[in-house]
Amino acid sequence: MPHYPLPARDRARYYCNMISLPDSRSSRSLSQPPRTWHPKIFAHRGASGYLPENTVAAVSLALEMQADGIEIDVHRVEDRILVLHDSPQKLVSRWAPARGPSLLAALRSMDVGNGHHIPFLEEVLELLADASAAQLNIEVKDPPLFRDLGCILNDRCPGLIRKRRVLVSSFYLRALAAFHQANPDIPAGCLTAKRPLRSIHLARSMHASSLHLPLDLCSPQLVAEAHQAGIQVLVFTVNTAREVASAAASRVDGLFTDYPDYVRRLCQRSALRRGDPP
Repeated sequence: MPHYPLPARDRARYYCNMISLPDSRSSRSLSQPPRTWHPKIFAHRGASGYLPENTVAAVSLALEMQADGIEIDVHRVEDRILVLHDSPQKLVSRWAPARGPSLLAALRSMDVGNGHHIPFLEEVLELLADASAAQLNIEVKDPPLFRDLGCILNDRCPGLIRKRRVLVSSFYLRALAAFHQANPDIPAGCLTAKRPLRSIHLARSMHASSLHLPLDLCSPQLVAEAHQAGIQVLVFTVNTAREVASAAASRVDGLFTDYPDYVRRLCQRSALRRGDPP
């Protein structure tokens, strides 16, 4: 699976992996915002900077790194829900053209890197059930999946839902709105890649709890307007010191990152430099 390209500095080691990390000194010349800022750190597809994305291993590592949340992508394949980002059909045609008797079997047999395989949603839910407080952000990539997702989640993880530790997001806002109306106990997150101000109004109209958008679309004014509407703002994908500084300037509520441990340290250093309380 592709990973975020980074310059060869600040190397960090986890398990048998070595990864190059960006130089935090690049943020020193950027202005620091004056108010307290302690964003939620969401591991983007698990700790995907260190291990293959959307795998049990990447999710487990993110939990060990004490990420505040885990973001995963889901597709329906036959009668099961798989955790993967790309279209199942395209993934199989690219990596396993001579597939077996079924699409599901072909996907489950694939090696997505270092011997890791594509998990079922239930496997990730089991990991989160044992975690202390981490939230699970499920991004729905397949709109028809919304029809059954509420029943599946209420059946498989009622405790997580009761504690509001499950968040469902999607770019398919009409289907997401219908899902949230039928399942008001499961918070909804509106994903957008354009026209963020319009998305605030859509999020408010469907009683969504958060707006998720690219970092470069975010601004202090947008965050202020979202907060006035009672909506939190989460940005993706934040992996460098400069990107952390940009997110801090806008006072976002949360970050999606491939490197949850590294980005948390950057946020903490930024807070210490400003004298924010811990």
